Amino acid sequence: MATITQNVVSITPPAPPAAGKKAGPYKVRLGDGIDYDTFDQKLLADLKPGMCIEAEVSEKQNGQYLNHYLGSWTLSMAKAPEGAAPPAPAAPDWDAKDRRIAMESAYHSAAIIFTGAWTQAADDEGWTEFKKRFNGLAVAIYQGVQKAGRGEL
Repeated sequence: MATITQNVVSITPPAPPAAGKKAGPYKVRLGDGIDYDTFDQKLLADLKPGMCIEAEVSEKQNGQYLNHYLGSWTLSMAKAPEGAAPPAPAAPDWDAKDRRIAMESAYHSAAIIFTGAWTQAADDEGWTEFKKRFNGLAVAIYQGVQKAGRGEL
């Protein structure tokens, strides 16, 4: 085990497990840009993004992968090393209504863009060119709006 002094950037809970499977680890991203895994929820009880901590960390080679683990931590009064990442901004805490409003607004904007482009492509030759140019954009906008609606952005 090694001891490092870093800022806590983010703490990500495990994804819901598949049927019959155990939950994965919590991921703690520190200022060095590495995600450290831990299954110990109690270890994370008082840990918050933005804190500067002294962490006991370890590495384990698993085939072609190198896994990083968080063993323990204490609050550090020292400054994190120069160049360490600042704390990540907190994600907006949107509720379902806010997400729905954002989705409707994005759909409305996309409809305006495509209506304008469609009017410019009135003839058959123009329609072919329109499909070539805007098909990928339409897919990207749709996927982005769906992610926003699920709260993934």
